[in-house]
Amino acid sequence: MDEYNERNAEHEFIKFYVLQHFQDHVQNIEKLNGRSMSHHYKVCCSKDIYTFRFLSNHFANINVCLMNQLSEKVICIQKVLDVVYLNNVEKICIVSTWISGVTANKFINDNPMKIDRVAYSIANTMHMLHDIKIQTPTRDDFFVSEFKPHMEYVFLNNMKQIPHLVSYLEILKQNSDIKPFKEGVCHLDLHLGNIVIGKTLAAYLIDLENIGISDIWRDFSFATTFYESNLEKTLWRSVLNYYFENNIPDDFWMHNFIYSIVKMLHMCFFEIGKGNYAFASKISNDFFRIYNDLCDPIPIHFR
Repeated sequence: MDEYNERNAEHEFIKFYVLQHFQDHVQNIEKLNGRSMSHHYKVCCSKDIYTFRFLSNHFANINVCLMNQLSEKVICIQKVLDVVYLNNVEKICIVSTWISGVTANKFINDNPMKIDRVAYSIANTMHMLHDIKIQTPTRDDFFVSEFKPHMEYVFLNNMKQIPHLVSYLEILKQNSDIKPFKEGVCHLDLHLGNIVIGKTLAAYLIDLENIGISDIWRDFSFATTFYESNLEKTLWRSVLNYYFENNIPDDFWMHNFIYSIVKMLHMCFFEIGKGNYAFASKISNDFFRIYNDLCDPIPIHFR
């Protein structure tokens, strides 16, 4: 199915779904982004606004039960209304409430004087998410088990054309004895584009399809490594200070470094799976520059 027909099919599905489930007239369907593996729509009806996000089944690692549990909690997250498995194509559609506001990256660029208040709100929201009580078994092979299939794929296919890839996997194997600080509910794709700042400066988490149980420190690894400006660096530094009450644990940065490798490898293998070897090489090289900035192992670039 080409992209034009696929997009039309998504529009028709949205219209059918809204009319069937909400008994409401579809006034407008607006496409919010055009990522190749993710189609995201804002749907305006007579009374409410919804988001419909289409994801490939093999890409969306969705814990439907967990998402439904979170939607019942009174915390600052986008509420998941339904998860629909589409039969005719290998896709999942996530139906969510619409969060009014501005993404955090745009908000701090437009309002740099409010960065401290935004940092406090983000830290508060992350505490609410991480403090949810959920029983889950601990995993002794926390890193190695997750990447064992990837390791086998790399070595069997002799993928040395991706710079530093084998070295990163070796680092994970050498640090496989690191235990999670505390397992809990994590967003697992936390960055400023997935945080919406509302009118009262409350911070809301959106795009929950990657949510799962992991080490709560893992949520900060991507954001504190792959920020895009000094303003974002300042924001995340303040978030961590509020989150840890100005007492960041000594071993946090080692965990952060390992989790950053994990996130980078996820990105790398996703691009490799699509055949984008050049882009995977760029991701790996970009991270190598960050790796060289690490010292004892606190990242110099984040001081």
